[in-house]
Amino acid sequence: MEIDALVLDLDTRAGLCAARSLGRAGFAVAVAARDGEASGLTSRYVSRRVVLPDPAVDFGEHVRALLAELASQRPDAAIASIDSSVEALHTNREAVGRFTAPALGSFEAVEIALNKERTIEIARSLAIPVPQSTSVSSLAEFDTAVAEIGLPCVLKPERSWRSSGAGGERLSPIIVSDADEAHRMGVDLARADAPVLVQELAVGDRETIKLFRDRGRTLVRMAMLVDRAWPPLGGSSVMRRTVTPPADVLGHAERLVAEVGLDGYSEVEFRRDASGRPLLMEINPRISQSVEVAVRAGIDFPRMQFEWARGGTIPTPPSPVLGLRVGWLAGDLRLLMGGLGAAPPPQPRFSPTIRAIASDYLLHGARVEGFDVHDPKPVVGSIGFALRRLVGRDGQS
Repeated sequence: MEIDALVLDLDTRAGLCAARSLGRAGFAVAVAARDGEASGLTSRYVSRRVVLPDPAVDFGEHVRALLAELASQRPDAAIASIDSSVEALHTNREAVGRFTAPALGSFEAVEIALNKERTIEIARSLAIPVPQSTSVSSLAEFDTAVAEIGLPCVLKPERSWRSSGAGGERLSPIIVSDADEAHRMGVDLARADAPVLVQELAVGDRETIKLFRDRGRTLVRMAMLVDRAWPPLGGSSVMRRTVTPPADVLGHAERLVAEVGLDGYSEVEFRRDASGRPLLMEINPRISQSVEVAVRAGIDFPRMQFEWARGGTIPTPPSPVLGLRVGWLAGDLRLLMGGLGAAPPPQPRFSPTIRAIASDYLLHGARVEGFDVHDPKPVVGSIGFALRRLVGRDGQS
């Protein structure tokens, strides 16, 4: 069968959403995952399935297997939704480009977006508010920065994916509340070849602007508010709702993405500080895990990204539906268990969390992310995986 698109990361929600989007549109979709048991591989919209070596174990072997699959299938475009896959496509563009079009912005733009310190520098030059932040690459610098920023503070990798032996690891933001805890984390995190940002903690609303640009022209502007996330600080959004784009964050996001020169899909995230001022968190240059809320609101970003990457006709979307809520049910289960004591800080409180979940799903009609009556196997499998994890069983999803 001739394959139109290769969608990576079918062990993620965004990978499944992208594969379904293209499959529903009539394209022949090959998919890849790091785990042969990934629930996304059961989707009926998939024409070909392949399991790639885990990049966390051996990144080079992962890239070689990916290139072999691309050489065999020669799809029009390859779409990534996690940091390791972006790294594989981005840092191997010449080799990848012999077989397909990576669905990413230009090398220069993506390189900036992947580097939080460079993103912050550009934001400062545009007078876009950013958190107080210091980049450190040694334990001594780390301890000094923590003392200057103050506690509690956030530890954030300058680049989310970093090498580790033959493989690599994705690092998420961590909140620390005392000096001893911060020092222990610094021992593990501070590396000369992989700097870490020590940032002030912003605890206000988390607002996201999703943009789509083609040849410097913005085609889509969409905003969502994140009500819950897992892990609670800076993790994947769990409950989101579409809102009218706030003028301040929309203006900041558009100016920043234009300055970086990032075309295609991008997501710019902000958190408000105690005074209500939006602080830039990051630019995401890949299809993000929350993309299904956009698709359900009428904005098919995966289809747009595919057509843009292969030089096709980019569909013109309608205005997004406002007030739409979409929840990641497995994430809410994790939050409930976290409220009983099994969560990284800031720990969610059980009673408010269960009330918020009931309100979203029962009163406000929140949709369950991943559920498709015509393609039920993936969401059933992912909920089963989450339940197994909650009772202590190992597995992958």
